[in-house]
Amino acid sequence: MVVHPRPEHPLVDVLEQPALPVAATPTKTRKIMLQ
Repeated sequence: MVVHPRPEHPLVDVLEQPALPVAATPTKTRKIMLQ
C-alpha cells in the first residue's frame, strides 16, 4: 500500500486517526477495520 506524504490525503487521515472514521462507520465495517 502506497502512503502519500500529504497529511490531508483521505487514506493517510484514516491511518493516522482511525478512531474518527471507525467511530462513524457501521458496526460491521468497524469490526473489519479493527482486525
